[in-house]
Amino acid sequence: MFFRIYILNKHLAKLPANLKEDILIMATKLSVKHVSDFIADREYTAIASQIKAAHEMLHNKSGLGNDFVLSEDLGGTLDATPARAARLLNRHTGIGGDGWLLVRPSQSCDIAMFLYNNDGSVAEMCGNGLRCFAKHVYDYGIVKKERFTVETLAGVMEVVIDAVDGVTQAVTANLGRASFDRPSIPMVGEGECDRMTIHALDRDFTVSACLMGVPHMVVFGKDFTDEEVLQYGPVLETNPLFPRKTNVNFANILDDHTVEV
Repeated sequence: MFFRIYILNKHLAKLPANLKEDILIMATKLSVKHVSDFIADREYTAIASQIKAAHEMLHNKSGLGNDFVLSEDLGGTLDATPARAARLLNRHTGIGGDGWLLVRPSQSCDIAMFLYNNDGSVAEMCGNGLRCFAKHVYDYGIVKKERFTVETLAGVMEVVIDAVDGVTQAVTANLGRASFDRPSIPMVGEGECDRMTIHALDRDFTVSACLMGVPHMVVFGKDFTDEEVLQYGPVLETNPLFPRKTNVNFANILDDHTVEV
């Protein structure tokens, strides 16, 4: 580890600014302990302080399998662009994640959440992202009450924090009522999307779709495998019926009372 950091220290100053930033961001993959050890070595103090700053700017969050990078942008000075989001969230060359959550001030709510998808596109909302966001702003004292509102591009969301000694244990989020109306999803056609058939690649799927802040499709079956999720998910996500694409959830119906999503 120290050999890699020695090379980084020797050559960082000579690199273009954008490449230097990417290397510092990659350095955040080091554990906090390694960064602390690194700072303790005087020879590397200058570069270590930059790595520590990168650690403090970029927080890793995870909620029910969705993972996020979170940054505070309360002063509105963060260089948060679609291109940078795509670089940060690339799982091979960046930190990796499903989305980049930005904490911003709000004129109408207690706080505002802005979200980039991992391809650099803007997402109106994400339920799991919202709960990660709420935990962060409460635990870090940005919002000091346990029930508060969050401004999103999908509207105002209300969250409730269950905390013990000032640390969030659980977050309840009111995402509003689901809409199955196709124009509101949006989805091509009229009426509701309720257990209709959609073709993808070599097979037909029974699906329902709704709007829960952002479009969601639920694909019903009994024995979907991880390989099938990876094979068919991206094709269903970009189906022409959904002009703004859609999240895709595969639901295995195990019995009359149990569904595996």
